[in-house]
Amino acid sequence: MTSLSSCPSPSSPCFEAEAGTALARAARLRRAVAWHQQRDAPPPRPLQAALARAEARVAQLQDAARQSRLATGATVVLYHQTSAAAARAILLSGHLLPGRGGRAGAGCYFATTPEGTALKARRHGVVLECAVTLGMCRVGSDYADLRARGPTAGAWLAAQSVDSVAFETRTGWEVVVYRSDQVHVLRALV
Repeated sequence: MTSLSSCPSPSSPCFEAEAGTALARAARLRRAVAWHQQRDAPPPRPLQAALARAEARVAQLQDAARQSRLATGATVVLYHQTSAAAARAILLSGHLLPGRGGRAGAGCYFATTPEGTALKARRHGVVLECAVTLGMCRVGSDYADLRARGPTAGAWLAAQSVDSVAFETRTGWEVVVYRSDQVHVLRALV
């Protein structure tokens, strides 16, 4: 089994080539498995095992690329408002989990100021100050495509090497991340 340390650096010239090869191999194996399934025949075990290894390698390479983007991307202080009960749970667990929907799909939504959260929050009570790692951030104004994707918006963006989105609304800038490991709660504001 290949370890994460055996991944080429995402900045190395061979990384893209290996990632492309891994994606193509996984796609070929998926087609072979589908061919068997269309004929109501179970795919041979060696084919299933090869597909599992290929998909694991693709995931490993994608994670290495994501970690590189997060390490080189900006970390900014942003604000999230929620209910007192939810804030207690977030502070106890240390995790801010993505919501189920929103203007840019299911994610963790932030404002650039504590005051800005009042107009954006679905639940009110406590403002959390958070250090948010943006990674590769897509900046724009219309995210109807992401709203329509709902809970799959984050995965769809990740496949395009995007880790967060930022957009300006009539109430100010909003930033959305899709994975809780990009958020570190600093404190609750009183």
